Amino acid sequence: KGVGNCYGGGGGHGGSGGSGVDNVGAVLGGSSGYDSLTNPTDLGSGGGGQRDCGGGTANGGAGGGAVILNVQGTLTVNGLIAADGAVRPGSSGGGGAGGTINLTAGTLAGSGTLRAAGGGGGGGGGGGRIAITFAAGASNLAASADAGASGGGVAINGGAGTLYIKDTNKANFNLLVLSPSVVAGSSTPISGSSLDIDTFTVTNARPSFDQASIVTVAETLVSSGTSIVTGSTFVFSGSGRGLQVIDGSSVTLNANYAGRSVGSILLDPAASTIFTLNVTTLSFAAGGLTLGGGGGEARLRYNSLSWLFPGGQGLTAHSGAILEQQSASTLTVTGQATLESGSQWTHSANADTKRYTINLNLTGAFNLQSGATITANAKGYAGGVGFSDGSGFGKGVGNCYGGGGGHGGSGGNGFDNVGIAVLGGGSGY
Repeated sequence: KGVGNCYGGGGGHGGSGGSGVDNVGAVLGGSSGYDSLTNPTDLGSGGGGQRDCGGGTANGGAGGGAVILNVQGTLTVNGLIAADGAVRPGSSGGGGAGGTINLTAGTLAGSGTLRAAGGGGGGGGGGGRIAITFAAGASNLAASADAGASGGGVAINGGAGTLYIKDTNKANFNLLVLSPSVVAGSSTPISGSSLDIDTFTVTNARPSFDQASIVTVAETLVSSGTSIVTGSTFVFSGSGRGLQVIDGSSVTLNANYAGRSVGSILLDPAASTIFTLNVTTLSFAAGGLTLGGGGGEARLRYNSLSWLFPGGQGLTAHSGAILEQQSASTLTVTGQATLESGSQWTHSANADTKRYTINLNLTGAFNLQSGATITANAKGYAGGVGFSDGSGFGKGVGNCYGGGGGHGGSGGNGFDNVGIAVLGGGSGY
């Protein structure tokens, strides 16, 4: 359930409810996700009410209900099955969470629509849970469990719901965590210590697996929109592309522990795409890491400690590729690296402390081709703002003409407001 407040928190179910806001602007009150991924039966939780904080009161939205169908023959769906949470338009009550749609069929047919969306409100409601299990036919249904949108300000959108698809003739299942219409602001918790998935699809969502879980993806993890995928260990067991990031997306992969056997990662967008890789160790059983070449910018942000490639494989950066280190730790690459013309390796911009560098330990060959760049221009300690001093050990003093920063050489003096030279240049160090 969502907590009542000035902006009521959204209800949760498949996705967590978005947080609301209290009378001093603090964010609080979103509810957590619950229920079974594979066999959901519960209702969506209601959003928290809006208390009178100078704008009146309003009820929170009710959660979506539950639709459970077990059809031993042929289940044909060409219409709509919906279990949406209630929207609270024009008010600050929290949105209701999406409910449950659970279909089991001997044969599945039709091209209808399944929907278990979270409702909008103060804090957005979480998406619901949809499960489809069948022995024959195919799942051609348009299914969605979007997050509910928040009412704005510092209130937060809900989390995306889950879509589980199981063909009983196959060992594994497909998992989709999708919110095409609303970028999820809250997580989608997925429980289980060991999950075996064929295809895992993420759109505008924040799926979060148990901390000690091992998630094995037999085919591909397809991610798009603005998404954050968090887990412990991801195992890509297939022989093809293990990870696909759709053009124009901003995707973050977080893993708390070492990765295992990972298939090829290919990031070759036609439109500007950002992929943030927060894994300690990335181990490739086959293939390598290929960036760029699709016509758009392919930016890989990373803070890894090691990338492990099989013999003869490694990193290839084509035109449009940008590698950006987001730590000062040493990245050890057991393999080779090639930066082709039009590619770039850099690190994030620092502020008043040293947090980011390019720090690479490569066991194989490194080929920086003509037209490729390794650059740390303007990425050091930050300059002063207004009359303030710069940052760093050799910082320049702020004045009408600020003193230059120092490092290998001392910085030049600036000037004060009467044109007298001041000792404002930073010293070398």
